[in-house]
Amino acid sequence: MWNLTRQFTLHLFRSKIFYLTTLFAFVVHFVTLKIIDTVTVQINEAEQFMGPDRVFLVLLFIQMGVGSFVATMYGIWVAPYLHQGDRLPLTFALPVAKWKFPIAYAITFFVLIFLQNTLMFGLHGFIYGYEDYANRAFPLMGLVVCNLYEILVLEVGMFGFALLALGIGKLSALFLGSLVFILCQVAAALFSTDLGAALSEGSPSLKVVGAVYRIMPPWDKVLNQMSAQIQQANLFDAGLLPWCAWLLFLMVGFAVLLLYPRTAKGAE
Repeated sequence: MWNLTRQFTLHLFRSKIFYLTTLFAFVVHFVTLKIIDTVTVQINEAEQFMGPDRVFLVLLFIQMGVGSFVATMYGIWVAPYLHQGDRLPLTFALPVAKWKFPIAYAITFFVLIFLQNTLMFGLHGFIYGYEDYANRAFPLMGLVVCNLYEILVLEVGMFGFALLALGIGKLSALFLGSLVFILCQVAAALFSTDLGAALSEGSPSLKVVGAVYRIMPPWDKVLNQMSAQIQQANLFDAGLLPWCAWLLFLMVGFAVLLLYPRTAKGAE
């Protein structure tokens, strides 16, 4: 298992996507922190202050956007790479159980996002000072739980794209995965209002859509749950269960497709 993870990690570090996404995350977080620092100085003149929990909340929202982009790229172009095209026979020739592949990819992706989150903490300390982390009032545990929750959500997104890439190809996975995410957001906006509930009562088709939406990953609740986790730091929050279930389901599906590949084309 660890040798497999090591090989995937080496493959990641040899790819351009690692350095490009790290540079992108550095620039985005640095610019965001400098803007927040400037706004904070102006607010202080009015005797107001943006606390570290609010600063990190903004950074985590930014990191969720950056991480979503990384999960898309990793899931479509990195994870299926060794299992398509001319490299496809290697998957069957290697004396490695197929269930180990998704676990190794999950660990490698965890390391990638963890490094980006570490970069985020490092930039915050560089601009605001590292002494805040030793302050008892600093919500360190909440931020740790929030980061773990963020990585869990991104793991689900990554394996969703990877599963689609193995099954229907890279470009099709990009369009279909993006369409599913957009439709989930539209359904969330619809069914969270009284109008949506009234329409679904009189339409059997909307009832079916509502039922499908309720079993999909709760993408629309991510930002609210991240905001709550900073203060609550509840590692056993029931809101994490759907994400854990979806992650397990997608990892199993990934291993199954390695046993029964649907596409052998590596270039599109």
